[in-house]
Amino acid sequence: VDARQARYESSQKERHIDWAARWSHTVGDWDIGLHHFSGTNREPRLIPGTDSAGDFVLTPYYELINQSGVDVQRVMGDWLWKLELISRDGEQERYSALTVGFEYTWVGLLESAADLGLIGEYLYDEREEQATTPFENDIMLGARLALNDAQSSEALAGIVIDIENDTRLFFVEASRRLGQRWKLNIEGRTFSNLTPQNLFYSLRNDDHIQLELVRYF
Repeated sequence: VDARQARYESSQKERHIDWAARWSHTVGDWDIGLHHFSGTNREPRLIPGTDSAGDFVLTPYYELINQSGVDVQRVMGDWLWKLELISRDGEQERYSALTVGFEYTWVGLLESAADLGLIGEYLYDEREEQATTPFENDIMLGARLALNDAQSSEALAGIVIDIENDTRLFFVEASRRLGQRWKLNIEGRTFSNLTPQNLFYSLRNDDHIQLELVRYF
């Protein structure tokens, strides 16, 4: 990608003035939000081209878009239900995308102070193979464990499965405070069944686990 050749739909280029607005309200157990954005797309379309040496490159093209969306959340006892939906135009044609899911929290796991949350989500992007995100028709299953101790120990683990080609992403995240000034973070990612059509394909050899020790001053 040759960012030096970046092009903009607006004659003002990166100086175009964008605007955004959001409204949110709570009605009983429901949390409702509406938003709208109008301006330069932060996610450029990549157009094939050549650089000054004649080599093949991708040129970013920043279009003007209008995006509207709604997010809804409802708490029902130990259940949390949520929906996020957007509709965007300006990228050749209008498209919609959504995430819908739930989290069930088992409070006081095995009569302890710990809580266990079970998570399920469905992710959809109407652009399908043309989507700029790999989550165009996927489900996510996971679990979140919070020990509710003085060290704020917590962990999240799960799997994302592509419904169409069975590509799988496994992930784990965990953290724990050590004393008053230190914190230990762990993060891991691994991929399975990646196909050349999947946007994660370039990361097929990038399975990793990361340990991070943070000190606060």
